[in-house]
Amino acid sequence: MSSHEESPFAQIANCIDSIRSRQSNQGTYFGDGPTSEKLDELEMALKPIADYPDSVECSEIWSAFRVSTETEMSWIFPERDPISSGMISALCEVQRITGEALVAVDPDWQARLEKFSSLHIVENAATRQTALHGNRISLGLVAARILNRLGAKHLAESIADRVVTNWQR
Repeated sequence: MSSHEESPFAQIANCIDSIRSRQSNQGTYFGDGPTSEKLDELEMALKPIADYPDSVECSEIWSAFRVSTETEMSWIFPERDPISSGMISALCEVQRITGEALVAVDPDWQARLEKFSSLHIVENAATRQTALHGNRISLGLVAARILNRLGAKHLAESIADRVVTNWQR
């Protein structure tokens, strides 16, 4: 990272400030994206890694990965929120950093991280579908969930992506 680029932790802190400022000005939750509680949880999870990157425990790295994924997936319609783009790219970078750190400690983490992320993607897609189209059953998402549970995560993600892409049309 060059000296003029912000770290993903600094980018996230700036986005958190922007979200809190917006909530303060509007006097209410925006309606999509992370809540104040989720922002607090994210700050607490990232603090040890941002402040003391050489002395973090595996549980703290997992917490940062987990909370950053949950925060990213809290946006049902990220395209409607101008803050989401910068925040999501920084969260993805944190997930990459923490994921690599966990896999370096134990390669078995790779499958756990992929499963965790895939399930959150499918959950986010189902929530988006419900928000857009009501509570109709989507056979594509049902199939994606079943395939994911059976271990065919790439096929499940592909089906979920196609279903979501079709909804966006």
